[in-house]
Amino acid sequence: EAGVLTEPAGERKSSMTNLINHYFEHVLEDDNQPFYCWSRHYEVFDRLAAKKDDKRPTPQFLSPTQLCEKMKVRKRLRPSKFMLNKALESVNNGLPDEKHIKDIYDYRITSLAKERLKKDYAEYDDNERMLRRFAVQDKLIFLMAKDILLGVGGIKKEALGKFKLKDVMPGAKDSILEMTVPFIITLTVDGTTLTIKQKEEIKIKRYGEFYRYNSEPRLKSLLPYLTKKIGGNADAKLEIDRDQLEKELSCYDLKRVEVMRMVQTFEKGIIKQAGKAGIRIDDDTLINFNNLITKIGHVPYEGQGKILINIRNGFCHNEYAKGISIPEETSLPEIAEQISTLFDTTRKRRHKPTQGAEA
Repeated sequence: EAGVLTEPAGERKSSMTNLINHYFEHVLEDDNQPFYCWSRHYEVFDRLAAKKDDKRPTPQFLSPTQLCEKMKVRKRLRPSKFMLNKALESVNNGLPDEKHIKDIYDYRITSLAKERLKKDYAEYDDNERMLRRFAVQDKLIFLMAKDILLGVGGIKKEALGKFKLKDVMPGAKDSILEMTVPFIITLTVDGTTLTIKQKEEIKIKRYGEFYRYNSEPRLKSLLPYLTKKIGGNADAKLEIDRDQLEKELSCYDLKRVEVMRMVQTFEKGIIKQAGKAGIRIDDDTLINFNNLITKIGHVPYEGQGKILINIRNGFCHNEYAKGISIPEETSLPEIAEQISTLFDTTRKRRHKPTQGAEA
């Protein structure tokens, strides 16, 4: 039933909707997904087909082609006896004193039935218009998706040409959604070309996974730890495995919580020690991590203080700490774990909690 979603007779055949539909049908030899041609149910056609004495009309499920045929003779359609009977009941309930005025009585019955029929037709038109809009939007989105996919490595125009919108259905073997492509994304971060690869190909319907790395805030601060493997050359090309990167970022999320917990414990320990040493912390004292460890905790900024502050600030701002050193052999997915371990050993080496405090 190709073409059943074109605009109704009488409307401009040069409309954008019709042009897109004709392009799909005659140039691409494609069409909308099959569910747009499924039979539909409108109450107005139930009442038009019902008999006068029916208590409830039988549901009519009509195909789009049948609906189009119905609408071609729309102007000739009149309220059915069933509809007039329903109008009669309504008039009898509202105007019992006018039964003897036959002309007025008949006119009210017919007018009420026609008014209801007009309202039903309007609802039908609105719904079909919405379906036509959805159908043409699907076609445009499908064309745009093809255009985007041509920019992905490993996909050729010829490969996409055999895929049709009408085949995009759940479980369809020929659906473009079942097509697999290599997962390769290349980013340029601070002059370094970073390529993220995955061994297994992914289905096109998971294409959104490519975009995650375009907005991943931690990649920029993670890069210095990775460029050590290529001699610290920021202009070099770096290739990493996606699975290892995912494990690293997941580990970071876990270590971020642990480090924040250690920071809180460390701050509490310094304040407690300051109180025992007679160091007064009044309301006017600026209490932040830097002041706590360098001024109140007497931890020299250069050295241990810098390590603690940079790691704490990095995890607070959802990035990797800057200006610190971890073992050179450290690689994905162990970088966040090494940074967390460095913070833990550094705070314990300087800070000895009082009895009962968490180490």
